[in-house]
Amino acid sequence: MIQRFLFLILLLGSSTLYAQEVNLQGKITNYSGKDSLKLLIYSSNTPVDISIPVSTQGEFSKTLTVAFASYAKLFFNPNDFILLILSPKEKITVTANFTNMASDNVIKGSKHTQLWNSNNAALLQFSKNTQDLQSKYERAIDSVEKQRIDYVISFVKQNPTSLASLAVIEVLDISMHSHIYEFLDSSLMTVHKGNPIVENFHTNLKQALFLKEGSVAPDIVLLDETGKQVALSSLKGKVVLIDFWASWCRPCRQEIPNLKQAHARYSSRGFEIYSVSIDNDKNAWLQALSQENMPWITVYDAQKTYSSLYNVTSIPNTLLIGKDGKIISKNLRGAALEEQLQILLGM
Repeated sequence: MIQRFLFLILLLGSSTLYAQEVNLQGKITNYSGKDSLKLLIYSSNTPVDISIPVSTQGEFSKTLTVAFASYAKLFFNPNDFILLILSPKEKITVTANFTNMASDNVIKGSKHTQLWNSNNAALLQFSKNTQDLQSKYERAIDSVEKQRIDYVISFVKQNPTSLASLAVIEVLDISMHSHIYEFLDSSLMTVHKGNPIVENFHTNLKQALFLKEGSVAPDIVLLDETGKQVALSSLKGKVVLIDFWASWCRPCRQEIPNLKQAHARYSSRGFEIYSVSIDNDKNAWLQALSQENMPWITVYDAQKTYSSLYNVTSIPNTLLIGKDGKIISKNLRGAALEEQLQILLGM
């Protein structure tokens, strides 16, 4: 027991014996923080927390004691700090700009900190070089892809009645090149009408283009929670979000606060929401309405007539309709919906 006690005294004495001072001082321009800075020194498993007074002019000075070279973080606020490597006997000067502290700082008097900063600058340059190469690569890929798209379009236009064109047109995104699809469909139906392959393409294309952006949204006529018949067409002249949902759909319910925010902000400017429930249980729908208190039009598609018409295979499913009744966009939610409404209706 006595030997262990003597060992602890010796250990503590040796730590005190070899601990040496480090002078840390600095100047922070544009300082508008608290009256003290936080310094964390990582010389052991548990960091040492030190408070350093700072003047209103951003000047500070503190004499520290360290036994070994140690990592430290000098915090100017909870999210911004400068990494330091403290060594005994050093006189370290920190100059920083409070508004851009992470990149606008100069450290003098600390050999290891300066080495770290030099290393960090080199690594950042490597990262920048990698990003530049990645950008060049992506631009090259985009260029080749454009050539491929242009080639397919040219091929289809030159061979509009060949089944070979039918085989290659799938390369094209139908939402961006619907006119090429329609051109090929018309040409093939003129020459190959009755051919099962062409007829199948014609049917599938008609279905795909039924609700394309720019087409008129089919009318919906359903009863609201009071039993009143409400037609989608009655809202012509407004920007309308058709919202297919159900009480049991968690993502649908989670989106309601975002819809409330959008409705509150833009309803006075001509925005309306037309929510169509596809619940199997009408009472579940009514209960959800009482819980959510949705301040817009809510109707019930008991027979799934309109969810089928609109090809709703999953929910939430939304379509944004312009004042002219034409489809502007599909499945906009949250920030994306707000952004589109700001473009259409302003703030």
